[in-house]
Amino acid sequence: MQGFYQGLPDLVDGVIEAWQGRNGELVEYPDQMVELSEHDDALVYVMYLKMLLEEERGVLGGASEIQNLVDGIAELIDSTLYKLTFLK
Repeated sequence: MQGFYQGLPDLVDGVIEAWQGRNGELVEYPDQMVELSEHDDALVYVMYLKMLLEEERGVLGGASEIQNLVDGIAELIDSTLYKLTFLK
């Protein structure tokens, strides 16, 4: 999960900055991620994030440069799911 927690904030910031630049609008968003406690199930948490990303990515519009950045987040989620599932 360390690679996930280290990589995700920069990817999310990239999406936000690109969206704001493209749309000329500043958006308020939380600047911290909810982290897992020792009692949470990492696999369930990352699967939830994958579902959320797939359901909500359309909110950002169809601009290819924004969707490419979102794809980077999806790639990180997918590789994290692989590691959690197969590299225990």
